[in-house]
Amino acid sequence: MTAQSFAFSATSVPSFSPAAPGIRLPALVVAFLVALSGVVFSPAARASAPAVASGFAEYPDPDSRWIGNPDAPVSPDNPYLALARRNAAFAARDAKPEIFWLVWGALADESELRGDSALLAKARKATDDLAARLAAKPNGHWDITILLECIRLWKKHAAADSATRARWLAAARASVEHNYTANRKGIDRAPDADWITVAPNALLQSAAVLALAGELYPEERYTDLARALVRAAATHQLPGGAFSYIRDSGPSSLYFGFDATFLGRYYQLTRDPEARRILVAMAPYTHDALANGLFESASATWWKHHWSTGGPVHGAEIVAGLSGDPVARALAEVRLSAAQRYWFSYVAMYFWRADIDISAVRPGADACRLSGNINGPLLRRGDWQVVMPQMPYGDTAVGATLTRPGLDLGFANYLEAAALPVFLKDSGSYRGRGVSIYMIPPDEAARHAGLVNEQEGWIAAGSAFHPRRAVFGEPDVPPAEGWELAQVWFADAGGLAGWLEVAPDNSALAKPAPQHTPRGVLVFGQPLTQTATAHRYETAGLTLTLSGDRIAGTRARGKNNTEAWIDFTFPTSSPAAAGYGATLTRAGHSAATIIRERGPAGILAARVTREGAPVMLIHYNTATNELRVAPAP
Repeated sequence: MTAQSFAFSATSVPSFSPAAPGIRLPALVVAFLVALSGVVFSPAARASAPAVASGFAEYPDPDSRWIGNPDAPVSPDNPYLALARRNAAFAARDAKPEIFWLVWGALADESELRGDSALLAKARKATDDLAARLAAKPNGHWDITILLECIRLWKKHAAADSATRARWLAAARASVEHNYTANRKGIDRAPDADWITVAPNALLQSAAVLALAGELYPEERYTDLARALVRAAATHQLPGGAFSYIRDSGPSSLYFGFDATFLGRYYQLTRDPEARRILVAMAPYTHDALANGLFESASATWWKHHWSTGGPVHGAEIVAGLSGDPVARALAEVRLSAAQRYWFSYVAMYFWRADIDISAVRPGADACRLSGNINGPLLRRGDWQVVMPQMPYGDTAVGATLTRPGLDLGFANYLEAAALPVFLKDSGSYRGRGVSIYMIPPDEAARHAGLVNEQEGWIAAGSAFHPRRAVFGEPDVPPAEGWELAQVWFADAGGLAGWLEVAPDNSALAKPAPQHTPRGVLVFGQPLTQTATAHRYETAGLTLTLSGDRIAGTRARGKNNTEAWIDFTFPTSSPAAAGYGATLTRAGHSAATIIRERGPAGILAARVTREGAPVMLIHYNTATNELRVAPAP
């Protein structure tokens, strides 16, 4: 179609009403405008919200065969049994083995090495050594988890006498008490409570540790606190099923496995129905996973952008086993290729089910919808996905991923962040403490509106906030420093386009300091290569084009040139507004352009043009948090 010009002046900007003359809003847009504008999820809302249903029949769970039973026999066709045997064999010959698999290999009925005297001696010595290390230097999380799991195996198989087990438990006691005391402070809201008491993954790991302790010592106070920790963690579960990484932040993709595994282990040990409910409620999050078996990570906190597996990769199996969700089971199947040597797959082994039909489903199916895990829209078309989050402690309101058939547990490319930080000093990175002003504060995450048009296959978002100096999830964030950042984004199957601008906030009490310098930064997963066209870069299946009348120059930098940096010219030496447009085009699709339209104060308006597609007009009102997107008349 022919590109149309539609300039917005102070007198011609349509009012923010679905019935505004001159712009026709598709019915779906109007419906989703009401549903998505300013979506934000508070802990209180999470705690009182009904459980997220997976829509699939759960396992019947008779007492004789309850799913997850850690003392039930393992079926020979269970793929995690084959993995466990490989891990045990590797541990038997490794100089620095996974201690858990040494013990399992020596003792478990299903182990092919059971009864090997040399392995049994090696396992006993490894348990002795671990107990001695913890007695000398108590640790409330990682090593104590392994030691208690090993002691449970020795007890279960009656392979160590009571005096030996008592000695190991005595060595473990200080670590257990360290965990108990730290988490008791969190539950009691003590002023000196540690950060782990507001991080769901740490709460759930502690619940597993204390459930083990409650069984082995046995003392009810450990089990009682474990129950309280699970309920505390539940207040951080997002409407889409994932857990925040810390406080009310976005999820960190790596920690899905930790959350599911430790909660699953707690459930195995206690059969607490609340744990089962929470695990079933995690199933919808697996629908946000990509075809490669991973999740996007742009919506995570600024220091937790993880784009690989790490940690317990098999947690999806636990969710699938209890929920019966075929997508969760299909995700777990993809992740089986990781074949991790950590002990975590031991937990997943008891949740595997052969009766979930995954022949008609796969992770990463096409989608155009709201995601309750990112506080914004999600679009997925084939190997291309775009998300538009705005989450506390984050640093971006957009992210994109590119997968490739056959590339499981890896990305062809991704856009991790598109930012406009205000630098306090020269630095090779905008992230970190005291480097620049860029973080989304918790109290402004609600200044975010999203639109989803499922019928036409596009999403859009607008957001604004006063960027802050970075913190690692502390509740008291630094004050605003006189800047306000606003941005709009539009995405469809061909790519994405956005405009970001940061300006001194004349209404703020704090004023920008003279040394404040805005710069644009976009972070990718693959290197950027400058083309013959100014401000245009190629990067592994994507073309990045940067625009703006104040751009002084752009360059690729960062590790392996995976970051695009933008410098601006300013009319005076005083801090001044800066902005840039960015389009990201998929290979084989026509390039888009984005132009900032003139408008009154408080309105960020832009026009997106692509050959063969309608010209789309985007209006975002930073004061009322209203967003409108429609074809140009």
